[in-house]
Amino acid sequence: MNTDDDLSLVARQLERETNQKVEANLRLSTRTRRAEDKSYASSTVYGQAILRKNVGRVAKRLKDRLQYLRKGTGSVDAATVYKYLKETDLNVVALITMKVCLDVLGKESRPQLAELTIPIGRAIETELKLNYYHSSDKDLYKQIEANFHSSTGTRQKNTVFQLRFNREGIEWLKWSQGTAHKIGSWCLNCLGEETGWIHKETVTVGRRKHRTVMRYSQEFLGLKGAILSQAEHLAFCAWPMVCPPCLWTNEERGGYLTEQVRQSSPKVRTKGLLGGVK
Repeated sequence: MNTDDDLSLVARQLERETNQKVEANLRLSTRTRRAEDKSYASSTVYGQAILRKNVGRVAKRLKDRLQYLRKGTGSVDAATVYKYLKETDLNVVALITMKVCLDVLGKESRPQLAELTIPIGRAIETELKLNYYHSSDKDLYKQIEANFHSSTGTRQKNTVFQLRFNREGIEWLKWSQGTAHKIGSWCLNCLGEETGWIHKETVTVGRRKHRTVMRYSQEFLGLKGAILSQAEHLAFCAWPMVCPPCLWTNEERGGYLTEQVRQSSPKVRTKGLLGGVK
């Protein structure tokens, strides 16, 4: 291959690496938008990062607040909340609360309070219901679970479990709408107190009509933006090179031609006993 051919391949590779970044960022934004539109914002890059890094401190807030309810202090709904949550895994409750908030607010930027609290309460109820079924008849539970496809959603699983266990005379006493709202509201308050990510806002919806809605705070929107910005910086499509890669040395990284793409996929290297790079 002559020099002109080499230069042609290098030029093609440089253009290719630019397109790798553009295509990757387009895919990232498309996946994010689609997930939000389908009420699955918790599955996005920013949703997963926020859940992973913050569920522990939200769970701690729930635990601390529940201690007050145990002592008979707290809100007027303390007895209801304590009754249903006293024996639950609060890490799971925290995860559910955060996930529902991400999913609802990702699609609807200004939901009313009940549009958050009731889904939170129902999601927690579903978790407790499945735990109840498992403890009541482990064999039946495993038998039903084995028939689910890996893509089967929680809602569908809940319906199937309920039908099968009802058939066996094992029934779950469904929570009232009020109970779901009380528990969801308490969890939402704990989340808001701990993170400051959600706040109430009064908006005008017509002549002399106002509505109280829930919105993300600027703090949360800034966090979301920072996570997505970092994801865009690191995103690239791992397409094969059309020219030989740059050589690795002790001083310079090799591989792709552009530093931006190199940073997206760093190579892990270790030092040998004599200090040389392996």
